[in-house]
Amino acid sequence: MKYKKIIPKELVSLFSKSYNIPENIVEMQINEILINEKEKNKENKIKTFFLYYFVLFFFLFLGFFGKRYNEKYSSQIIFEGWVDDAERSHKTFYESIHKELNKIGISDYLYLLTDKINSKSLRKLTSIKTINRDIKFNFSSKVSKIIFFNEIKNFARYKKIENKNKEIDIIIIVLKFLKQYALYYSSSCNIKVDILISAHDNGYTALKYFIFKQNGIKNIFLIQNGTRDPLDNYIFCDDYFAHSIKQIELQNIVAKNKYPIGSIPLYSKIKEYKSVEKKYDICFIEEMHRISSKMDPMEKEPFEFNAVYNKLIDNVIKFSNTHRNIKICFIRRIVDMSNFNYLRKQTIERLYTRLKLNNIYVSKIIEDSYLNVMASDITVFYMSTLGFEALGFEKKILNCNYNKHRALMLNDLEIGVVLKDDYSSFEKKLLFLIENNSKETKNYYENKKFQYMNINGDPSKFISNRILEETQSSF
Repeated sequence: MKYKKIIPKELVSLFSKSYNIPENIVEMQINEILINEKEKNKENKIKTFFLYYFVLFFFLFLGFFGKRYNEKYSSQIIFEGWVDDAERSHKTFYESIHKELNKIGISDYLYLLTDKINSKSLRKLTSIKTINRDIKFNFSSKVSKIIFFNEIKNFARYKKIENKNKEIDIIIIVLKFLKQYALYYSSSCNIKVDILISAHDNGYTALKYFIFKQNGIKNIFLIQNGTRDPLDNYIFCDDYFAHSIKQIELQNIVAKNKYPIGSIPLYSKIKEYKSVEKKYDICFIEEMHRISSKMDPMEKEPFEFNAVYNKLIDNVIKFSNTHRNIKICFIRRIVDMSNFNYLRKQTIERLYTRLKLNNIYVSKIIEDSYLNVMASDITVFYMSTLGFEALGFEKKILNCNYNKHRALMLNDLEIGVVLKDDYSSFEKKLLFLIENNSKETKNYYENKKFQYMNINGDPSKFISNRILEETQSSF
């Protein structure tokens, strides 16, 4: 396993002994922290000292006044609700699994809410009993005491480790590790279940997996909810249900079983829309939720994405003006901009106006994105999951991978990929796809469907049968 930086063995050993966590789990969690860490802050020693002990005495306060989480829960199955839009996440991922489980006689469920979720909204959809563990900083009093008494004398040790590893901000790593430890413990304490099912697949780090299992969750089944950026982070679970073999190959998944089963929402739409009349030649997928409102070169990922996506927008608009007889639909994906700042909102609204002025239809919020993909011949995108899901509808796709992102398609010789960001390359590939419906083209996209969106049966039924198999083997 490769790490971003050299991880101090003394720090790993100290955490491992203090919290009874295997060293390899500690090491992987520290690596996860380092992946998301910016350059080391030049904090003075006094400021670092006060920050450390402020956090430490905050844990002491929670030791007396934090949540008790005394109620004990047990069931066969627990679903994890991890986003604030409970209705959407339940309908998208869990509702169909719930129905399939009922068919095979499994009805012992719980719902674990690990984010700020409107439980009233959820209760309108399902009668499943909910456990609210929207923790934020209100950690369990038990784990808070454990942390305080372990850490009260450790500051000098950490500074000694930091003096030997000057390129790493040891105190910041320590504080982040302690927060994660407290959060994962508080989220899962006093919950005993056979199987946890979650579509928050990229949220399961080594430490979260270890603590959830240690606290009484026997099996963790994760469902891929979107195209994953592999980078250096790892996903830990017992069973992983991926969109495709390619997604399994690309990602760092540590699991007993890995199954390429396709996309649950895609399959439900295939069943819902048996046939759709063509309305557009091309659909272009919005990915503005990734756009950063600050073009800050230090923020490498959003900065790079802005440059790539803005170039793609320019190419689509130029194509629209050059070929005005070709119908293009821009599929809006942002439903709610209430949490966006003014600059970000203005950037998005200006884009919508610009597209409309250049002969491109901008879909309404209420329109079904999947329906617009089905009503188009070709889907143009950068790194949207919906772009790969279009393969499941047996549509042609053009993946515009201008920065050669390794999670996407990378062979510029293929008809469904363009790596060069100049307009001429874009136009040439797109016109070829519009004009070409040969057997070779169909075979190419059939192969891409197998690689990137392996939908050849009902994913919910497959997961439900796997749950039945696991629950029966535990008796």
